Amino acid sequence: MPRWFGTDGIRGESYVYPLTPEVFRNLGFHFGRHIRSSGKSTCLVGRDTRKSGKDLLNALIEGLLRAGIRVLDAGVFPTPAVIYLAADQGIHAAVVTASHNPYPDNGLKLITPQGRKISEALEEKLEHLMDTPPEQTSEPPG
Repeated sequence: MPRWFGTDGIRGESYVYPLTPEVFRNLGFHFGRHIRSSGKSTCLVGRDTRKSGKDLLNALIEGLLRAGIRVLDAGVFPTPAVIYLAADQGIHAAVVTASHNPYPDNGLKLITPQGRKISEALEEKLEHLMDTPPEQTSEPPG
C-alpha cells in the first residue's frame, strides 16, 4: 500500500516533504519514464491557483522533459478539464492541486490516458523512486 499517495494522489503542506520541488522533479522524471515505457510520449499538465503550484509544476515539467516527454502545459486549468482532455486525447496527465484541502497545502494527481488515476502498483513504484534523482537511476522504465 502506498505511503504518500492517498485515495486521489499526494497531498500535504507545500514545501514540506514530499511536496517539494526536488521530489516533484524526480517524480516527473520517473513518471515520464513510465509514460515512455507505455509507448506514449506526451503528458498534459495543469495546476490550480495555489501559490506553490507554479514552482511545483515547473519542477514536475523539468523532470518530464528530462525523461524525453513532450509536455502540454495548460497552466491554471480545472482538474476535471485536464482529466477530460487527457482521456479525450489518449494521453497521460498530471495536475498540481490539493482540491478542497487548505490553501497552504498542495498535491499531485497523476492520470492515465483513460482519464483514471494511476494504479496503486505504479504509485508504490513511484514512491520507491521519488527520492532518486535521474542521474542515479539505473533500472529500466515501467
